Amino acid sequence: MRTRVEAMSRKLDDLMRSIEQIAVGESAASEVAWGSRALADLYRRLTEGGVADEAAALVIREAAARLDEEGRADEFRALDAVAGEIMRRVRIADPFADVGRRQVVCALVGPTGVGKTTTIAKLAGAQVLEHGRKAAFLTTDTFRVGAVDQLRAYARILGVPLDVAVDDNDLSEKIARHADKDVIFIDTQGVGQKDAAMMRRLAGYFERMRQVDLHLIVSATTQASDLEDIAESYREFPVASVIASKLDESNELGGIYTLLAGRNQSASFFTVGQKVPEDIETATRERVVDRLLGITAH
Repeated sequence: MRTRVEAMSRKLDDLMRSIEQIAVGESAASEVAWGSRALADLYRRLTEGGVADEAAALVIREAAARLDEEGRADEFRALDAVAGEIMRRVRIADPFADVGRRQVVCALVGPTGVGKTTTIAKLAGAQVLEHGRKAAFLTTDTFRVGAVDQLRAYARILGVPLDVAVDDNDLSEKIARHADKDVIFIDTQGVGQKDAAMMRRLAGYFERMRQVDLHLIVSATTQASDLEDIAESYREFPVASVIASKLDESNELGGIYTLLAGRNQSASFFTVGQKVPEDIETATRERVVDRLLGITAH
């Protein structure tokens, strides 16, 4: 028995040495590829956080180009350079910047289950309660059971009117009815990226209404490949910004960053919980960088 245990122990030691050699080899290869261990570690941090390989490599290459040889060896200068490259690639939009100069009509589109209705209530709460603006709710979601009732409850709390639109002509008439409002919020039915028929129906509501600003809402819990499919399915929509929901339910923001940077889209808001209206925040480049690189955590 002692002989067998000693033999197994030797085999285990050999296996551990082999694993260590492989890890060292991979680390060295990465260090050679990126010019420094600091950049290699940052690349690994990005990809482990859900950023697509190509998007992460582009950031690291551009950061490396900005650093001299001494800077590459310094982890703080490397971190600063990578953070700067990420911030340079993230665009921020304010959907309500024109309120007061024109009526803002804000419609949220996106897949099912991402929180469109609660997000509309959060956005409207800020406009009505914090800024004292006149608002109205419209909805095209006559498919989901309880959807209108949920929005009606929020409308009652905020003291704003709610109308249901059954087609594009009806939607246009309902928008015109609320010409005295500063902001109109339009809730829509959730549409999966594979449902071509529902996607065409949704597009039909907005194809002739250029005054409507469309905002794509996606969940931070969605995998990067699925986020790309979602964005591709909405490519014919004139998306003004991306709203990322459920940041409180995800440890990663890499998929959202890959979507924003890869499609040159602007971020406008992040939702961070279920409470209405407080669990929403204005999107910032600093928030994206912190979630991708874990600066606060480190």
